[in-house]
Amino acid sequence: MSYYYGTVRGGGTPATRQGTRQSGLVATLATWGVGIRVTLEHDANSGEDVLTLERIPWTSAADTDAPGETLLTMPLTQHGVA
Repeated sequence: MSYYYGTVRGGGTPATRQGTRQSGLVATLATWGVGIRVTLEHDANSGEDVLTLERIPWTSAADTDAPGETLLTMPLTQHGVA
């Protein structure tokens, strides 16, 4: 069963992806030279879901897993409940 859910729209048919607490969910958006990576993952120690936003270098799809500069890390809660 999915715990995370994502959508992406562009020039083609919209696509969706699902993630579990174990897999998380990662999306990368890019233009020539720079991209952003958004990660949703579950922190088992705190019990919270965490969003991380990173800036990454980008020249091709090979850069999907490139080390990035973290711009934002924040816990996500639903209506005050983790």
